Amino acid sequence: MSEMIVLAPNSVNKCFDCGGDSAGGMKLTFQQDNVNRRIVGRFVLGERYQGRGGFVHRGIIATLLDEPMAKVCRFREA
Repeated sequence: MSEMIVLAPNSVNKCFDCGGDSAGGMKLTFQQDNVNRRIVGRFVLGERYQGRGGFVHRGIIATLLDEPMAKVCRFREA
């Protein structure tokens, strides 16, 4: 297995956060670091993801926490 794997949006997946076929989606990309057993994602959020007062909307924050938590399960040992 490679030390680092890029987890790019799948072009036929309609998932809001990681799908490539979601017109209004975030299309997040992550890196899977197999040596340090971690998932890393870097992104910049635009105004469309703002909630009240210019802060990131809490639903978007939940999405940004949920997606890497699901991906980290790749390290679970059977």
